[in-house]
Amino acid sequence: KVIAEGVETEKQLKILKKIKCDLVQGYYYSKPLLPKDFEKFYHEFNKLRYEEFEEV
Repeated sequence: KVIAEGVETEKQLKILKKIKCDLVQGYYYSKPLLPKDFEKFYHEFNKLRYEEFEEV
């Protein structure tokens, strides 16, 4: 698997998707978080993904 780190823009994300990068991380999704803040982010992010799936 290929993991791209440091993804900061939608343009970068589109390029990585086009070349079939497996996973990405970076400021595009979130700045570095403290553990307590990460837990909240994690639950909200997964809720959004679930809601998107339900619409399909």
